[in-house]
Amino acid sequence: MDYYVYILFDTKTNDVFYVGKGKGFRIDHHENDTIESEKTSKIKELQEADRFGKRVVGRYHTESEAHAVETVLIKWVYGFDNLTNKVHGRYSALIRTIGNYETIPGIDVEYTPNLNDGSFTKAQQEKFVKNNIEAKLESIKENIEPLLEGTQYSMSEIIGTSPADTGLWINNPSMDVSIRLKLPLAGRTISPEFVSKNTDKESKARFAQAMAPLKVNNGSVGSYIGLQNYLERAGINKDIEVRPKADDIDEIFNVVTFMMEQLETKHS
Repeated sequence: MDYYVYILFDTKTNDVFYVGKGKGFRIDHHENDTIESEKTSKIKELQEADRFGKRVVGRYHTESEAHAVETVLIKWVYGFDNLTNKVHGRYSALIRTIGNYETIPGIDVEYTPNLNDGSFTKAQQEKFVKNNIEAKLESIKENIEPLLEGTQYSMSEIIGTSPADTGLWINNPSMDVSIRLKLPLAGRTISPEFVSKNTDKESKARFAQAMAPLKVNNGSVGSYIGLQNYLERAGINKDIEVRPKADDIDEIFNVVTFMMEQLETKHS
């Protein structure tokens, strides 16, 4: 079986500080990670004390099985706040948080969204439910919100009042530009975009001015700039998935981090 879930831990106390999923030699990669983080600092600290440990917890036939176990370990078994993981994992909104024994709609009892206000046709309602649109957006929201802590950015509640408007918005009150993470009803990929907060002529002009320091030719852009279009116009050679899979929390986290960094450049 190719896929496995593993832990990094303190061999003296057996305290786990990271849960991961992978195949091949993935479990060994963290020790060579050159990016400074809470995880790499912990590894160095334990290595110096000769207390760094790593073990495979279980092996699985499919990547989906491994993702499911990884998320359960992060949220329910060890607790996200007790780990150095950046994200909770895929479909984390459907996993109970450690220590929470309350009844949770959507977990204890299956939850069906109310889409009967006329905005969605019957076929669109069926797609919304079948493709787990709400669960995917809830999981993205849960995983991205910690990234916004201590900043002026905030994330909207899930927007699904119409088929054309399912997704999440990341806003900063000091900026004329927001980040939109749109999830079409097919539910396969996220479309990240920079968006003007208004669509009138004057607001479009402010949007163009706000995006100008990001080296984007705004002449024909209008109110929206898709991430791929932005990268091409800005001449940025970035190894990033411009339309990440809707359940690929790690890649969505990286995309949002990158987009926030780009917005910050206009204030530097």
